[in-house]
Amino acid sequence: MKKIQFILVTIILISLFACGKKAAAFPLTVISQGEKKLFKQIATQDSGYLQKKEALLILSIAGILDSTNIEYKQYINKSDTIAKYYKRTNNGNYIFCIEYTVDLGCYPSHVLIECSPKGKILEKEVFFNGPNCSVSYNDFYKFGDFFALENCSSGFPSSDGYLYLFKGFPSKDSLNIIPLWCLDIFDEEEDEEGHITNVTWIHCYSTMKLENDSLTVIYISEKGTHVSVENGKEDETEYKIIEKSEPIDVLYIYKNRQWHIADKKQLKKWNHCFDMNVYF
Repeated sequence: MKKIQFILVTIILISLFACGKKAAAFPLTVISQGEKKLFKQIATQDSGYLQKKEALLILSIAGILDSTNIEYKQYINKSDTIAKYYKRTNNGNYIFCIEYTVDLGCYPSHVLIECSPKGKILEKEVFFNGPNCSVSYNDFYKFGDFFALENCSSGFPSSDGYLYLFKGFPSKDSLNIIPLWCLDIFDEEEDEEGHITNVTWIHCYSTMKLENDSLTVIYISEKGTHVSVENGKEDETEYKIIEKSEPIDVLYIYKNRQWHIADKKQLKKWNHCFDMNVYF
């Protein structure tokens, strides 16, 4: 009996040690010659792009990509550019944005990774998008003194796009997001066979102006329809704008590493599209 107890205790201790060692493996440091060569090349530039081989290497170093992601690896062509990076001017580190999907049945995402110039992984964060969203490394860009990342949530009958705007490495759970656009389908008509023939929708979109730590977003809303029209062998879709709003300027202020809306009443005018429980 004592022998059995000893064996059980030994197994538990080994399991705890293994789990603890795995958790302590972050941050990681690059060690292979290929990894050193890659970061030596990156360190000569303030920004750049990465193709499949280099981007997958960064994901592997960060512990995100492993043998279970074989479907994702095969989906990407060798010559595909799937990542962009920028050098942080305040500390010399690099922030990478990599297009990523855990598997082809999962939501597309952006992976942000911060590395030292020698390849030490400092931070990593996965930003998931909606299932029907198109993800690109160009969704990550510099905007004034800030880094910007555009994300998308999709569904039915509505979907929306929003912005993370940050100076340091972002946390998606702690950073206020700024609404950019939305599409809301609120009325549909069907024919006798159940085919949708007429759709009424509202589309809100925006442009941005940044001055120091003040961001002005100009929102415009359009209400319209698209109708299926028979034209020979194939049906065509006709689009028509019914109403268009006057532009509304909404001011956001960056303070204490966070974005704040100057007047929430302005954004409430768009509550038919933007969920106020999500935005501020």
